[in-house]
Amino acid sequence: MELGEHYTPDRIELLTLEQQQQALDAGFAKTETPVVSLTMLGAKGLIGRYGRVYDREELLSILVDGGQAAFLSD
Repeated sequence: MELGEHYTPDRIELLTLEQQQQALDAGFAKTETPVVSLTMLGAKGLIGRYGRVYDREELLSILVDGGQAAFLSD
């Protein structure tokens, strides 16, 4: 998770075990347990290539119910 101003989520990343294994098999990932850095969230990074990165707008559209979107909005 990348936090923005006032510690609100700007991006959340998701990498499944299967996706991590694909990255290992392709020689892209070097360890079975990834150590996450911001560069992994970009298009050329591990999670950007093999997983899924949700940006702020996607998070707001997903979390509309229960007042959670108000928590994330400015």
